[in-house]
Amino acid sequence: VVPATIGDLSAVASKPLTAVLSWTPPSDTGIGDSSRPLHDYLLEIDENGDFAGTDYTRKLVHLSSSYEMTGLLQNGSYYFRLSVRNDAGYSIPSSVVVVTALTVPSKPLNPSAIANSPFQISFSWEMPADTGRGNQGQPIIEYVVQESKDDSAFSSPTNITASGSQFSISRQSLVKGSVYFYRVLAVNLAGGSSFSVIVSEQAIDVPSIPLFPKANVTAPLAIDLQWEAPSDTGRGIGSTPSRNLTNYLLLTDITSSAMNAATTQVIAANQTSITLTQLVKGRRYWFAIRAVNSAGQSNMSAIVNEQGIEVPTYPGQLASVVTNPGEFRISFDVPADTGAGGTTRKINQYIVEMDTQSSFASSIVILANSTVTSKIQSGLDIGSTYFFRVLAENDAGKSAWSPTISQESITIPSAPRNASIHITGPQKIELRWATPVNTGFNTDNANFLTEYIVEMQSSNSTLFTSSPFGSSGVCYSLIGCDPTASSSLEVSRQSTTVYLRTSVPKAQQLWFRVVARNAAGVGNSTVVLSEQGVVLPSKPEIPQVGITGQGSITMYYQIPLETGIGGQLRPILQYRVEYSLAKSFATPILVDMTANLQATFSNASRATLYFFRAAAINSAGQGDWSDIVSNGPELTSLSPATSPAVGGTEITFRGIRLGSVPGVIDIVIGGKVCDSVRIIISDLVIACRSPPQLPGRYNMSLSVQGLKIEFDSKIGYNAPEVTALQPSTFDLANNANQLITILGRNFGVENSSPLVSLISESTSSFQQTIWVSDSTLLGVTPRSTSKNNTVTVKVKFLSSLQYSKGSLLLLPDVPDYLKCSKSADEECYECCEDKCYTEFIQRAMEGKPGPLAGDVHSYCEFQCMEHCGFNEAL
Repeated sequence: VVPATIGDLSAVASKPLTAVLSWTPPSDTGIGDSSRPLHDYLLEIDENGDFAGTDYTRKLVHLSSSYEMTGLLQNGSYYFRLSVRNDAGYSIPSSVVVVTALTVPSKPLNPSAIANSPFQISFSWEMPADTGRGNQGQPIIEYVVQESKDDSAFSSPTNITASGSQFSISRQSLVKGSVYFYRVLAVNLAGGSSFSVIVSEQAIDVPSIPLFPKANVTAPLAIDLQWEAPSDTGRGIGSTPSRNLTNYLLLTDITSSAMNAATTQVIAANQTSITLTQLVKGRRYWFAIRAVNSAGQSNMSAIVNEQGIEVPTYPGQLASVVTNPGEFRISFDVPADTGAGGTTRKINQYIVEMDTQSSFASSIVILANSTVTSKIQSGLDIGSTYFFRVLAENDAGKSAWSPTISQESITIPSAPRNASIHITGPQKIELRWATPVNTGFNTDNANFLTEYIVEMQSSNSTLFTSSPFGSSGVCYSLIGCDPTASSSLEVSRQSTTVYLRTSVPKAQQLWFRVVARNAAGVGNSTVVLSEQGVVLPSKPEIPQVGITGQGSITMYYQIPLETGIGGQLRPILQYRVEYSLAKSFATPILVDMTANLQATFSNASRATLYFFRAAAINSAGQGDWSDIVSNGPELTSLSPATSPAVGGTEITFRGIRLGSVPGVIDIVIGGKVCDSVRIIISDLVIACRSPPQLPGRYNMSLSVQGLKIEFDSKIGYNAPEVTALQPSTFDLANNANQLITILGRNFGVENSSPLVSLISESTSSFQQTIWVSDSTLLGVTPRSTSKNNTVTVKVKFLSSLQYSKGSLLLLPDVPDYLKCSKSADEECYECCEDKCYTEFIQRAMEGKPGPLAGDVHSYCEFQCMEHCGFNEAL
């Protein structure tokens, strides 16, 4: 039979434009095994797979297991089937296989080598334009890359295989600075392409940091950043040529130098500066630069910072003061806004211009390139006016000019005029003066003065030698004219033309002088003035009044013991003498202001009482008033000052102008005449007998020839006194309403309804009281359960003593020692103590108990002290 069909025919385009077919001879060559010889193979070839038509060919192939079909057309599709023949004929054809005719690929395109990481090169390429079929439709089996270090001839290349789908390789751990050459070929089924073009790259590191970054404000709200290229751009320091940078990165942070919130801006590699504009005023910006090459970014450069600022506002408070004749000090304040809001931003310089015209048409700069805020300008013309203005400059530029000020050039003032010294009160010295003729601008305008300086010393031995102004007072501000006090010199600074020194010790001598000061300095002093500390004078001594004529009364007095500086050395300027119709001087009337030691009142009315007083006046003022004297009688003393109620006591009066005959003397006590007036010493001592009165104190008046003086509560009439009771003992607990007689004195010379009371633990009034005379009363007793009771008599507002002798009413059961007459004296205490001891000795002899508490001595002492009214033992 015919052979078995070939079952494993295959066809591949493993060579350019060639199909390589291969198969396995059939296992059954016709007789069930492979022993039967075969004649040949019939290979059928077709270009469209239908095995018919003009493109169908047949070819006899000698016995073999493979066959190469050459001369194919690129990209042509060829269909094959194979039959085998023996003596019986051809086998059934094999399955059809198809193959496309290929060429080797063209070379890979666009090879590129780049150092994209430190010590690493990435080599890449693109697929060949023809991968074997005249297009890119045929898969590439693999790419073969050759790498050669520092050798473009590839003498000893390193081969690296990449898959057909891979278009790059990465080479790591390369030698920094070495040049690596690369080429690549593509491989398909038909074979390998030619090598691509050769490319090269250098193994590099990332750059070192950019150098010397600077941030400077160059305009309002603008910052200029500058830096220098890294010393190593990737190949190593000093390598030639250097590695080109890709770019720079600007990092900006507005929060802190930590740069944690930095934004990034790309800057061209050939640019080493940039200006940032439209910044926020006052905001601080932190900056750093990174250099970038193909291997990556450098570390950050040093961090620099700067603020967004505007030009400053102009300096404030521009002022000019004269510091010496023809010299000014111009000063001003730091601008309110130095550029960043507030005054924290540095000012680079101030510029001050000066001119004699407000237009500054011919101005000169008197201050520049300086950050001081004051300038002394000298050599100016006295009497001329100068104008000044100032501006400030910071990094962003110059401020506007400040408002213009002007200043007159002046000299030191002349001496203050008309200096005088005065005592204006106790221990007060006042200096007064007038404005100098020339206050500095050839005028007496006080506005040019800054102050007056008063210097004072308490010793004239070295007058003002320690003054900073010298003996004349002249001092220029340039050398310093501040007044200085010392142990021998006191200084006071005044804004007015009056100086008051207080609390000057009495009699202390002080020396003064005054100088005027303006901005240029201190001028000549006044003359030296001196005065003492003066106190008010004491009262005039020994005032007296005399009748010196018809209607004339003269007051006499002597110099005060103190006239102002100790003793009578300070002159009394005058005395003030006054009179009044009332001793209180509620309405005083001036008699005279005189330097004499007497003053006469010439319009006195007859029988009118006048009171007089005098006061001395020195330079410190008026002193104390003298004692008051009058033209009427004056009472200096009277004796005795009390009288029994019945009157009749002779009272003696001493004084002056008391009268010389009884007929012109009237003495009245409590509205009743004191009669039996007699003259003891003419005008000096008189006497009368007191009229009867009720107990109490009474006003009195003394009138001599119609001139009356009155005295309040001057004479006292004695209080009532109980001396005895008849009978003296009653049982008032069981027998009230007993009529008793009360004996004593000062019960009143007339019935004034005296009140009689019984006093013990409480007070009980007698049920009825009958006035009999000044020494006798009758009364009806009230009831009492107390052992000790005292009878008291009250007339008007005065009462008899509660425990006066003879005033006790005792119950019958009261011990004998408590029957002693109550009075706080030894007689009562001795009576009580003797009877107490006797009673307890008797009780002891009778076998009766002793005191309820304590021994007999202590008990009797306590009972008798309480009974007699003592607070402590005798």
